[in-house]
Amino acid sequence: MHRVYAIVDDQCNQTLASPELFNALNITSLPIHYTLTTCSGKTALNGRQALGLKMRSFDTSVTMELPLLMECDDIPNEMSEIPTPEVANSYPHLRMIAPSIPEFDGNAKIRLLIGRDLIEAHHIKEQITGPRGQPFAQRTGLGWAIIGEICLGRLHKRTTVNVNKVSVLNNGSVTCSQLCKNHIEVKEQMSASSYIIGNRDFHFRGDNVFMKTPDDDRTGLSVEDRIFLKLMDTSFTKDKDGLWTAPLPFRENHLDLPNNRTQALRRAQILHSSLQRDPEKNEQFVKFMEKVLNSRAAEVAPPPTPTSCWYLPLFGVRHPRKPAQIRGVFDSSAMYGGISLNSVLIYGPDMINSLLGILLRFRKDEVAMAADTVENADPDVKDFVIHNFYVDDGLISLPNESDAISLMKRTQSTMKSEGQIRLHKITSNKLAVMEAFDVSDHG
Repeated sequence: MHRVYAIVDDQCNQTLASPELFNALNITSLPIHYTLTTCSGKTALNGRQALGLKMRSFDTSVTMELPLLMECDDIPNEMSEIPTPEVANSYPHLRMIAPSIPEFDGNAKIRLLIGRDLIEAHHIKEQITGPRGQPFAQRTGLGWAIIGEICLGRLHKRTTVNVNKVSVLNNGSVTCSQLCKNHIEVKEQMSASSYIIGNRDFHFRGDNVFMKTPDDDRTGLSVEDRIFLKLMDTSFTKDKDGLWTAPLPFRENHLDLPNNRTQALRRAQILHSSLQRDPEKNEQFVKFMEKVLNSRAAEVAPPPTPTSCWYLPLFGVRHPRKPAQIRGVFDSSAMYGGISLNSVLIYGPDMINSLLGILLRFRKDEVAMAADTVENADPDVKDFVIHNFYVDDGLISLPNESDAISLMKRTQSTMKSEGQIRLHKITSNKLAVMEAFDVSDHG
């Protein structure tokens, strides 16, 4: 038996329980995936299930069989709104129920949200109302609940309000996140000033407002984009082995990350069970992790701190056309306590080349090449990397085979020396180009 506080919510169609309650009851069922729909949108979650549990009222007079329980991390936990005998005694019309309300139990937490799939828990057996503006009470099979403002005489106003404010964005979607507080004020500037567009400097005197530039159709950089680029300019460094390292671009004044070890451990148990059932998948996953560790893409984390500790859940995916390979995905969008790692990081500007432009240039000349994954003295190499890569895939065509071979070999050498990046999986529509590269570099 485990004592908890429960919320009765007729707007929820599923009874939910917190991970702490599942752990206290030693429930180890295999989690399933489900979708949680709230006023802020839909969220994909996963959690354990439990069936066959019973719930008893505080005075033990009523016992109810619980429906299927789903595990959920986001059950509200506002303990200050739990009714007490003192609250009931503060209002003449509620004093009669004070003996029926238990004293506040600081050791019990809100661990259960009872949805309308347990309709008996929602039946109102008795109701007591008072003067206008004062709280009222309702009795269900589980006991009495006091609803409304519970400050005696309203002499001590609340300094916090428990509500999720929903805002509608310009694209029509809704959000519970805080909106940007910045306001833009445009003023006419007649004095001379200098500014930069793209790679060119302009001297603005106030008489060329409608001057056209190559960047007119591009989206301008946001405040966060500029912060991101400044951070990369100052902190993106190369180590003694020639490997580039970038810092995590945390937002300014971001919320502290809670310790989500229980969530990550639960996800790890799901992965472990999946790998145990599929030896082939297990072997592929071990090879993937060996590659991650051997390449030093992962390192031993420093000891956790009270305000900075986050575990990345891990799962594996297979490409339909590559069944013999598996890729591990570190789930930085996993939510815990309403926060994910992605939610506290700046995304940065979209610097990916237009795929349409890459494909059109790819069809321009006779000799076509493709490769999969800096500035240097060769401008054609720089142009290839900057303008003809889509993420880590490069596509280009050149007038003849010798130019194609030369460009690819010089790009390979530059990327290796400047960042320890291997350019391989090379393909071409010309046999001579393919023969110029080692078989291990072929796609």
